[in-house]
Amino acid sequence: MKLASENKIYDGSLPSNLFKEKLEPQLLELAEITRNRYQETDAIGILGGQSGVALFQFYCAQYFDDDAYSDTGVEIISHIMDRINDGYAFPTYCNGLAGFGWTLQHLVDEEFVDLDLDELLSHFDDYLSNQMNYELNEKNYDMLHGAMGYGMYFLKRFKSKVTHSDKKDFYKKALLRLVDYLERNAIKDGDGLKWESTLDIEKGNKGFNLSLSHGMSSIVYLLTKMSDNDIEKDRIAPLVKGAITYFKSHYKQSSEGFSLFPSWIDPNQSVTYNSRLAWCYGDIGIAKAFQWSGETLKEEAFMNQANVVLNAARKRMNQENTLVVDAGFCHGSFGNAHMFHQFGLKSKQEDYETAALFWLKDGLARYTGNKEEPYKRWNAIAKAWELECNLLEGLSGIGLAIISLLSDEESTWDECLMLR
Repeated sequence: MKLASENKIYDGSLPSNLFKEKLEPQLLELAEITRNRYQETDAIGILGGQSGVALFQFYCAQYFDDDAYSDTGVEIISHIMDRINDGYAFPTYCNGLAGFGWTLQHLVDEEFVDLDLDELLSHFDDYLSNQMNYELNEKNYDMLHGAMGYGMYFLKRFKSKVTHSDKKDFYKKALLRLVDYLERNAIKDGDGLKWESTLDIEKGNKGFNLSLSHGMSSIVYLLTKMSDNDIEKDRIAPLVKGAITYFKSHYKQSSEGFSLFPSWIDPNQSVTYNSRLAWCYGDIGIAKAFQWSGETLKEEAFMNQANVVLNAARKRMNQENTLVVDAGFCHGSFGNAHMFHQFGLKSKQEDYETAALFWLKDGLARYTGNKEEPYKRWNAIAKAWELECNLLEGLSGIGLAIISLLSDEESTWDECLMLR
């Protein structure tokens, strides 16, 4: 793995070797803390649970060329298997079995481990398929906690070169049920299509969520990736075009607010353009939806729209118009740093690397000074700062972002976040 060159991620104010010297000690800290405290994370999934910690440990082993981290990764995987054997059965992608299955497939595909997943994961497949059917009947398409998350797992298994053809047939049938659901439940809006979901569980209000974490951007992601893998291309194309057309209809036409798109549309409220700058909600996820659609459907106009949105997003650099308050991946500094770095590697545009450097510095400035708890996430409900080891909001996600920032190669692990 190569160190990023100065003109890619660093502005030249420090030599690149000093940049490396600044980040690697923190990476070692994060690896040690998560190694010792991963069991404090009760969930097992890829984003909110112990699987994300295992993923981080394996990538540390690759970066440092040190098998001790791989040993920890294997330990965590074994610990999760013991919990499943003892009755753990929470199913979702973010926190449960679907996310664990996705992680194992990624580790096999990237040759971190050698496992017979056709045998191992077959015990979960019927259960996860039934859970997906239940969520579809409930009209819960949420990626992290609903039907689309099971689709993430089924698609990962389907496209793997090591999955047996009989298993691929099972996964394809499950994915076809998602397409059936999306066709049946799409609501026409002018020339566009939209899907209704619950915007606030406590209030029970329904509307149209545009986000990557819980909304329609994740639908576009899964549909485009299914099409890219030769699943129902002809049926998927109008669904993707319809969703993108709906997004375009809500592109900001005035100077109101600081984002180009709303986070959601509630039919009973006025639309506001104050989405945060983050992975979970806001313009970046919607820009990715335009990008995937353009690549899959060969629509240059969609690609151009993605570039317009991303170029506007990179210019947002203060707390008032980004709403960034902590360091984690989901809606914090290191998540933004990682995403802009990846945009820079893909597009070769230096402006994205400038944005990546800004957010890297912002993240480093959030270091607590406490080597036992170097970064904490802000719990808005509890009104408290908390240490998390997971990938989505905690130390493992920060660590994976640092590894990617130290590289001049596009990452693969962030496929778990729908960024690949």
